[in-house]
Amino acid sequence: MLYEAGFTPLLLNATQNRRLLDYGCGLTAIVRRATVQSSEVAPQEFVAAAGALDRRIRRNSPTHIAFLGKDGYAAIKKTRALSWGLQEDRFAGAHAWVLPNTSGLNRATLNELVAAYVPLRMAAFPSRG
Repeated sequence: MLYEAGFTPLLLNATQNRRLLDYGCGLTAIVRRATVQSSEVAPQEFVAAAGALDRRIRRNSPTHIAFLGKDGYAAIKKTRALSWGLQEDRFAGAHAWVLPNTSGLNRATLNELVAAYVPLRMAAFPSRG
């Protein structure tokens, strides 16, 4: 999906996720434990982890950050009224986006995911056309 949306010039496999840094992208998690679905994480866990996430984002200073799925960002912002895409508020100084999760459990097609992620890529990396 990242390749199709133009974030990387080559198709990377999951074991090459550290190579995303070469293209100005990084991955992190709000709650640092493995789950199958975000529904396995209680809203209080997202809130409790928000401070550490804020510090990680400020330390690395990205201009944009994407939250995959609405659950984590909604819990942190203490709201249920989130729209997809660019958010009005920044998070840790970065433009905050809420995008569909790329998990295979998500019912979105590859084309739908690419369409959702292209606006972020265009905002973050306009020269990658």
